[in-house]
Amino acid sequence: MSSIRWICSDSHADYVQAAVTILINTLQAKNEAFFTLATGASPADIYDAWVKDIKEKQLTTAHMVIHALDEWVGLPKGHPGTCDAFLRRHVVTPLGIAPERYHALCGTSDPAQEVQRMKTLLSCAGYADLCVLGIGKNGHLGLNEPGQVVYPYTHVASLTETSQGHQMLNGSDVTTGMTTGIAEILAAKEILVLVSGAGKDIKRLLEPEVSTAFPASFIHLHRNVTVVVDEPYSHVCRKILGERNDG
Repeated sequence: MSSIRWICSDSHADYVQAAVTILINTLQAKNEAFFTLATGASPADIYDAWVKDIKEKQLTTAHMVIHALDEWVGLPKGHPGTCDAFLRRHVVTPLGIAPERYHALCGTSDPAQEVQRMKTLLSCAGYADLCVLGIGKNGHLGLNEPGQVVYPYTHVASLTETSQGHQMLNGSDVTTGMTTGIAEILAAKEILVLVSGAGKDIKRLLEPEVSTAFPASFIHLHRNVTVVVDEPYSHVCRKILGERNDG
């Protein structure tokens, strides 16, 4: 069972800096580092700050690998709501990542073939040095949705109503997504979880119980996890952790 490191930030700037430090440390330790990256509101300004810091420190990015955590099925390549477009905008293009070092799912290709391609690619690549995750309002991890079961490997997921309303989709009619599976996520050497934005169940995440009804809880099965918590969740996090330590 994991011993999760919790970083409860005093401000949004502290939240960004704490996450960037972990990303930078990974790249400095291994210039061919493999990053699996989530998309959405939680990591957007973190990635921008990371890119800025990489450039200021003049770190080499020629050998790093970027792997997209998930993708919406049905959105055409180049659509601004795709995970691919997000990562290209915030990370891949600014850092000049070569095409062969960027792994992205295509939302308009045959989903079964795409997930098989990505499963093979991940198993051959050896999985991530650092996997960056957000958590959904319903506790999803990537697009691993709450339910009776979770899937270990990259798969096509039926989206809950909550996920279908994700701000990235901006009203697009999307009902399925392709996502890295729980076993592939847990195969990463290190996991960084970002908790920011409205409606996240930080209290449930703090409970050291694992349930398919709350896929984010599977991080408790990993031995090297850091959770960086943004305001307004930090005070709740500190209170619960304080009570647990006092007890």
